[in-house]
Amino acid sequence: HEVTIHLTDDLLAGGLADVRWTLLGTLHAGARSLAVDLSQVQHLPDAVVAVLVSAHRICRARGGAVVLRGADPRT
Repeated sequence: HEVTIHLTDDLLAGGLADVRWTLLGTLHAGARSLAVDLSQVQHLPDAVVAVLVSAHRICRARGGAVVLRGADPRT
């Protein structure tokens, strides 16, 4: 099943561990696909992109995907 994750600048300001926990914790709980809403994010740090790539690999292995929604064109 697909789970929607809403990333915000506040969550990103909390540090990479918070983002990793949010994304990977959801996958470890059994989600097959993630829809990541980035509409509330002004800048996506490289470290967060790395976590998204890791989540993408997990989803692909399960036959799912990671979909980014609401991303700024620069992102």
